[in-house]
Amino acid sequence: MSKARADALKGFTLPEVIVTTAVVVLVGSLLITILANNTNLFYHQSVKVSEGLGTNDATLSVRAKLKEAVAVTASYPLEPTYFSDPTHLILKLPSLDGTGTINGSFDFCIFSKEGDKLRMQVFPDVSSQRKREDQIIAFNISNLLFEYFDKQGSPIDLTESKKVRMTITVEQNIGSKPQEHTAVSEVELRND
Repeated sequence: MSKARADALKGFTLPEVIVTTAVVVLVGSLLITILANNTNLFYHQSVKVSEGLGTNDATLSVRAKLKEAVAVTASYPLEPTYFSDPTHLILKLPSLDGTGTINGSFDFCIFSKEGDKLRMQVFPDVSSQRKREDQIIAFNISNLLFEYFDKQGSPIDLTESKKVRMTITVEQNIGSKPQEHTAVSEVELRND
């Protein structure tokens, strides 16, 4: 066998193999670090989006019912008993007949913080075509506050209010850190 052919069949030397292995390990560990950081960033951003959607959905639900309401009431007149306060809102809504016309009676809508959930319940009058509802509209609620104002924005007794301001705070743990998202909405009642 010729000397050139013998040199061509020779393998890699030990230092070449060690250097190549070290480079591959280094590049692999850098790729794993980048992947782990991006996954963590994605998780954090997903939680923030989820918090924002939760507060937006809750705010929109409350705003829609406030725009329908003719008054905030101090209490719900039937069983189960509810009272309006800074964490409970009881709205008096005009009842609707089968054609969607206001029929002179009233339905009630109650928003309440129960644990870390925001619950919406609708109790229709027997003559109303409005459907009874009972649903959780937001989760991970750490703070809920309803404030009552006159048309000029001055604080007033809730039964005479023309505007309601809702402040809702959603809190979720991201790893070991709690993250909060707060939304504030102020809406005028229908007051027909």
